[in-house]
Amino acid sequence: MINGSTESNSNMIKKFTYEESLIRIFSDRTYDINLDRAEPVRKIILVDNILIVIFERNRRNIIALNEHGKELWRIEDIRITDRLSKEAGGPYSNIYLDKEGNLWCFNSIGEDHRVDPQTGAILEHEY
Repeated sequence: MINGSTESNSNMIKKFTYEESLIRIFSDRTYDINLDRAEPVRKIILVDNILIVIFERNRRNIIALNEHGKELWRIEDIRITDRLSKEAGGPYSNIYLDKEGNLWCFNSIGEDHRVDPQTGAILEHEY
């Protein structure tokens, strides 16, 4: 089970839980979001009143949900160029917040991407 909470007003996410493909968001009321996916959730973090969810596998495996459980965005595909100049990609491996509160995701080939939590846009790449 994944849990999280914060002090907030009625229009903000107060708490969330995740268990067996169900995210429960507690804000102005309780919202149940059935992810209806075969893939498990790796991690959920709360950023600026938005839940950022990363799934174990599949491309575009990070989504953002608002306080009502509505999907706001899905991360764009990883696009990298390898030494043979062929495009490659795959799922993101993890998400985290840096000490300044910026949202980052990374993949297994060593790329970090700073992501705008409001839009899902990739703002910066580090290799």
